[in-house]
Amino acid sequence: MNSKKQMKQVGQYIIYLEKKLGEGQYGKVYAASDLKDETKQYAVKVIPSTIFQSNIVNSQMLQKEIEVLKKLKHPNIACLIEISQSTNNLYLFLDYCNGGDLNEYILSKELQRLSESESMEFFQQIVNGYQFLYSQKIIHRDLKPENLMLHNGKIKIGDFGFGRFIEGEMDSEQRMSIKCTPIYASPQLLNKQSYSSKCDIWSTGCILYKMLYGQYPFIARDLPSLISIIKQKVVREEFQFPLEPQISEEVKNVIVRMLKYEEQDRISWDEIFKHPILQKKYNILSTQEILEENDKNNPIFQSIIQNRQHVMDNVVTDYAKNFLKQPNQEMQKYFQKPAPLQEEENKKNTPKNYLTQDKNLFPISSPRPKAETFEEHSEDMQFRQSLQKFQQVDLDNQKITRVDKMILFLRNQALFADVTMQLIFVSRNKFGLPNLLFYEIIYCLTGYYSFNLDLLKMMLQQKVPVRIVKQDDFDIYVKSTQFSKTKQKIEKDAQTANDFFSTLSKGILKEIQKLGQADVQNQDLRDFENFIKNQTANYNEYKLRVQNKIKQFFLYVSPALFKNDINSLKGIRGLQIFFKLDQYMPIQNFYKFDFRQFYDVEMNNLTSDQLYQKILTECIF
Repeated sequence: MNSKKQMKQVGQYIIYLEKKLGEGQYGKVYAASDLKDETKQYAVKVIPSTIFQSNIVNSQMLQKEIEVLKKLKHPNIACLIEISQSTNNLYLFLDYCNGGDLNEYILSKELQRLSESESMEFFQQIVNGYQFLYSQKIIHRDLKPENLMLHNGKIKIGDFGFGRFIEGEMDSEQRMSIKCTPIYASPQLLNKQSYSSKCDIWSTGCILYKMLYGQYPFIARDLPSLISIIKQKVVREEFQFPLEPQISEEVKNVIVRMLKYEEQDRISWDEIFKHPILQKKYNILSTQEILEENDKNNPIFQSIIQNRQHVMDNVVTDYAKNFLKQPNQEMQKYFQKPAPLQEEENKKNTPKNYLTQDKNLFPISSPRPKAETFEEHSEDMQFRQSLQKFQQVDLDNQKITRVDKMILFLRNQALFADVTMQLIFVSRNKFGLPNLLFYEIIYCLTGYYSFNLDLLKMMLQQKVPVRIVKQDDFDIYVKSTQFSKTKQKIEKDAQTANDFFSTLSKGILKEIQKLGQADVQNQDLRDFENFIKNQTANYNEYKLRVQNKIKQFFLYVSPALFKNDINSLKGIRGLQIFFKLDQYMPIQNFYKFDFRQFYDVEMNNLTSDQLYQKILTECIF
């Protein structure tokens, strides 16, 4: 077995030939790492020399792609790191994106689509990246989910094999060579007509549709049929959105404007860059509430209002940043069977770095000398060890992702209690609850939220035993950069929750003591007062207590009275869900549980009538 057949050294890099990441217009893309540090990972596009040595057009187009890549430095664009050339290949070393591409991420979801809030976050990132392309007068021409890479939850636009520099105005139609993927291509590209940067607006509209609905807006068996269907749906205004999932009208209106048949009717990039939808935050909490005059000096109410902004900004810690591609199964099989023969060069080639050189990288005839042959045994052992290390990094990443998702699941579950508390607070006057019941509900929901986060914080600080995951997996997780990020996030969340709960506790205790002075015989008041004073750190006690109070809540509140009040219905629905929290958010589903989708399905995207009907199906009153 020859490990070198699986790997190749190019300068300071090791290329893993069995870990193919994708395939582009001119060559294949593989994983690579630094020769001295396998944890430093890259993507490398390997382009055979024959492509540009035998064809002047290909040579010019490759030169153009490299010119495009060399200019692009932006957080939402996959950047070029280095260029090397050997006798047989050209190597473009690029940013490695640990989350694969957007299409893979969409397919990883249980429903194979994204929530509206997550779709719009990705849409904003695509627009941000394109705004930089636009400023550089670059048209991509092949935007599609497969060319949008994910790294730590952020979109990076990649694969500029079809990208073009534009002379003059970006929105002026020009005749250029047609390069595209038909299912995402604008009518002008499909019909081989003049087009402008607005061809990328069409593609982005199709991508947004795909994220939201998990399907293509237009599909056909061949190109003529595709053009015909687009005309039928767009020109004849027969385009319709699916009934499910329910998407907001403003988002659908943007898609309609992006998918206009004629470029002159299509929304412009400048309009998209400035569109209010890019500034919108998707949240279930109302931001319009103003405290009544007699409530402004109430420390309980003030602390709840102050807490609301944190909840609105942090309801869900994004899972996208934790989505990592699964390691190539062929690599896992590598050590169980002989390596397949490959027609790869087995001579070490002397690479050159052309990143800063302004010259033709690949003349039609420019042979380069081959370097000396490897010393077979020592090099094979070195490559084998390097491959083992790289494979171990992949396996460790799986464990890191699994532990991280468990922690974030519990974190997001805890935040749901705070969301529910806020929803009850918003409709407190409408519900007309007795003060004691109101205070008990918001106190116990907040206690569950606070002490849950506190336990996660102590676990990450290794002050308490780890029981939610295997200790060996947790030990690997602790050494990762993801651990540091999540630990910092949980510590911040826990501190915010602790400060809020401390203020809330003091305020509620004072109110309960006032009520007790007026009703000294009320045993429920005394019981709650003692519960506050003892302040157990066991979050489950808060959970059990509030679930008991939810039953009392429905003795006072009839959902039928709030059929047209969306905020009150959300509060009622929140209590219903919390009452059966383990059924709605089963911990065994932590790896694939999508909190964004959950909020959309249960609250965000429902009309008041739909929400009311959902409440009626869950009768606990």
